Amino acid sequence: MTGPTAGDIHEGGVGDDHRRFLHLELINPIPNTLSGRDLAERESGPTQRSGRSADGLLLSTAMGNLAAAGFGALASLVVVALGAWLQARRERRQWLRDQKLRAAVEYVTSTRYLLSQYRKVGELGMDQDDRREWRNRMQSARSTLSLLCGARTVSLANNVARDLYRLGPDSDEAQRAAAETAFQQLVWQLRRELGSPQLDG
Repeated sequence: MTGPTAGDIHEGGVGDDHRRFLHLELINPIPNTLSGRDLAERESGPTQRSGRSADGLLLSTAMGNLAAAGFGALASLVVVALGAWLQARRERRQWLRDQKLRAAVEYVTSTRYLLSQYRKVGELGMDQDDRREWRNRMQSARSTLSLLCGARTVSLANNVARDLYRLGPDSDEAQRAAAETAFQQLVWQLRRELGSPQLDG
């Protein structure tokens, strides 16, 4: 009786064991390797999370920059509007003072001249054209003062005009003193209202 040949050993012995091993491996594969997709997902996971974090940081930075730019633009508009308002207020105040000053100078000049002439020759003794010209200047200035100045200034201007019309060559010293006092009071009041000591009585 002859022994098993090499082919028999391969087919009946070692061959069967090998096939059984392959069969078990197919049923329960050994997880000793990862697929390409698993490796890609494992490798890309931290990268994707890092990318999302970076995107969130960029978005937060952009929103912060946008908010800062908006606040800056709003602050600039407020500053411009406030500056324009202050400039307009200064210009109006300067215009008002200029108008008061012109009217005050005109009123003081005309009333001073008329006071002097009324004391000397009286209203009827003056040249009538000259008298009308100075009285018109006085009345125009008086109207401006009445519109722009305070009640105290307007009242004193009216007192000067009233005392002026009462003067004449035959006026006594009390009337002349009253007219001069009213005039000086008006001058000082105009200085106070204008905030300027440039007017002389």
